[in-house]
Amino acid sequence: MNLRLTYIALLLLNTLSFNVLASELADDSRVSIPFQLINGLIIVEAEIDDVVGNYIFDTGAEELILNKEVRSGKTMFSSISGEIATEEVYINLLRIGNLTHSKVRAYSTDLGSMESYLNMPLQGVIGCNLFVPRKVKIDFTTNQIIMSSQDDLTDDKSNFVSFEMLDGVPVCPVEINEQQFLFGFDTGASMHVLDKNVMNALTTSIRDTGLDSYVYTGTGEKTVNKIFEVDEMTLGSDTFDKARFLIQDLNEFNQSMEQPISGVLSITALTKSDIVIDLQQKRIYF
Repeated sequence: MNLRLTYIALLLLNTLSFNVLASELADDSRVSIPFQLINGLIIVEAEIDDVVGNYIFDTGAEELILNKEVRSGKTMFSSISGEIATEEVYINLLRIGNLTHSKVRAYSTDLGSMESYLNMPLQGVIGCNLFVPRKVKIDFTTNQIIMSSQDDLTDDKSNFVSFEMLDGVPVCPVEINEQQFLFGFDTGASMHVLDKNVMNALTTSIRDTGLDSYVYTGTGEKTVNKIFEVDEMTLGSDTFDKARFLIQDLNEFNQSMEQPISGVLSITALTKSDIVIDLQQKRIYF
């Protein structure tokens, strides 16, 4: 079986089947989870089968990924840097804050490169299917993730952009220097990513900053990629001046997509205050 998994500057995108799990929590209840922001990534503490550890909170992932040695490698993820061996496993109980799930399917793979980037032990990646149909508010001023099915999380929000799930990847329209593109978005990306082919199409309106960034891939490789800057990027009714993008060749990944994407938006790079993701209505509020 072949699945898609992409790590770009610690970005996780995949197209595993989207299964809504029944959680042991009332629909009108609130969940508040503290997090750390480390190197642009959201790290939460969770308990799996009585073991507490650190997990990347990733809206671009639909499943639970565990940092474990792969023995059989019968399941393969297709990555921009090659195929990644993984295997399907099941856990008895997952607890994050006061939200619990039982009998959860997960996938194990080696996340050693992620641990190196974060300089801390990492037990895995927690995907967004654990929180449907709740709204998820990520508050960077209090370092809290708040989950609720109520509308009060968006009461003070007027600007939003709608997104769709494309082959399991959440995508939304983005305008760069008056040109329309389709981008994925992710809390597992430490900065925005732009496809190399799109960069070539923006030759007159994109500038080389002279800066580089390390890219850690799912296969454990570490490469150096250039950072470019555009005059403005528009998302919904908000315009971001001098937005910076890590340049990455997405051609191999896009070949396995029903519709290609032009890049990936890092949620942690979009705002320093808070953002709300409505997983049921498929809207991102700023």
